[in-house]
Amino acid sequence: MTRIMVDASRRVSKSTGQYFWAFKLEFEYAELCLSLFLAFRPASRPFKLLLAVILRARSFTRLASWTQYPGMPISQLKMGGKDELPLNSKPYPVLILPTEIVVEIFLHFLPVYPLCPPLVGIESPTTLSQIYHDWREIALATPALWRAISFFNGGCSFERQVAISNTWIRRSHPLPLSLRSVAPTRDSLDAIVPHFLPHRERWEYLCMHGVDTLTAFDGPMPLLRHLDLYVRTPRTAVITFNTAPLLHSVALIYTSANIVGLPWAQVTTLRLTGPFMSSVCVSILRQTSNLVHCELQTLAYEAAAPDVTLLRLESLKLTVNRLDEHPLQKALILPALRRLTLIEYDANLKSVPSLEMFLEKAGCARLEELHIKTSTPVLGLGAAYRTAFPSIPLFNFLY
Repeated sequence: MTRIMVDASRRVSKSTGQYFWAFKLEFEYAELCLSLFLAFRPASRPFKLLLAVILRARSFTRLASWTQYPGMPISQLKMGGKDELPLNSKPYPVLILPTEIVVEIFLHFLPVYPLCPPLVGIESPTTLSQIYHDWREIALATPALWRAISFFNGGCSFERQVAISNTWIRRSHPLPLSLRSVAPTRDSLDAIVPHFLPHRERWEYLCMHGVDTLTAFDGPMPLLRHLDLYVRTPRTAVITFNTAPLLHSVALIYTSANIVGLPWAQVTTLRLTGPFMSSVCVSILRQTSNLVHCELQTLAYEAAAPDVTLLRLESLKLTVNRLDEHPLQKALILPALRRLTLIEYDANLKSVPSLEMFLEKAGCARLEELHIKTSTPVLGLGAAYRTAFPSIPLFNFLY
């Protein structure tokens, strides 16, 4: 049975500081699928290194010669001499894999959607189109490889990022899109938004950090499931996302809730990060009747807050200055809560009875996990927490 052996070493060039990765794999065609799908986890480094070795072989003709002379450094193999083997002289397993298997391998090469790969570099899907002409055709004909696009992640100029992203958007049609843009400057994001807008009906996961206005985003988004916004300066009219029937996950970072109209009743996952007033948090929470997971960072608050009942909330991450002074301590009713993470910047020994009061008011009889983190070490605080909550199965205390 045809056998491939790739044998190389890992060494470091002191002059350039570059790492040359290699490894040893030996498999038969009958074992190839198991080697790729069982021995390697999706997107694992050994799998990516296999493609990197193929890339550094520069061509499959040179790689073919290398398989016949495994002891010879690949750099010494000639491209066109008597040592070269024609590709059609024998079938190599990696070349005769079914297209369906190659597609699965390519998809495992990328981060799990909706995470975005880099636009350039060895971990970009473009790499998969540069290995072998048949693989290039497969890569270009696989829309799922090009559907997750991240801007401003380094590696190339702004103009090239625009060109690459437009190409990926075309190749990914008609699949939904995951778009992420964390702009270093206001002007750069304003310049990229027009390239996104014509494809608004394909947006599924949208992360926009650094926008100056939301006016351009006003319109139907029938596939949108996740929205992550950071508005740099809230000088904009109220923009509603009520034409997003699938939206269930929302993250607002230093963004005034007064400028965003969202279908809160359908949201199941919510993250509010920034100096949100407790009154704003309460106003939002009272509309999120189906909330299951929630993260709140509320460092500014008023004297009191009305009760908020969230019957379905299972996970809460709460970041405050001091729980005993926060109005949410006596406002939240969470009968289904199973996991609580409390980050308290200015903790003290009063924090323990404050948390006991919080859990009693919330009615957390089903709490299974309690994670507490403080920014200032307080002598005996960790032991006091452990003594106060012995019945909670999983407990962690960090500072």
